[in-house]
Amino acid sequence: MLFDVDGTLVDSNYFHTVAWFRAFQRAGRFVEITAIHRSIGMGSDQMIEHLASGVDPGVNDWHQEEFGGLRAEVRPTCGARELVRAVAIARATALYATSGKPNDIEHMPSIRTNR
Repeated sequence: MLFDVDGTLVDSNYFHTVAWFRAFQRAGRFVEITAIHRSIGMGSDQMIEHLASGVDPGVNDWHQEEFGGLRAEVRPTCGARELVRAVAIARATALYATSGKPNDIEHMPSIRTNR
């Protein structure tokens, strides 16, 4: 089983959306929050080019700063723990993938389970 962590097992998409919205504002660009939300899942370089071509390159760092203030509110997606537990009980091999930054991953809520 292959699982995406950030945004699938961990309910973080809206927090990333808000962080990107704030980061674009810091860069002096207004980007509609609905457009940002629809772009979550793209790589940050692709998303920046898609939404705000030519924006200050610091916008990616600003997103990380803004998201850092929201990390404590991120929770596992409803049913994620039970799904991980069922995979463990079935003794299936589970692989977890994310494009999240190491600092984000360290702060993600635990979905691990003991058999």
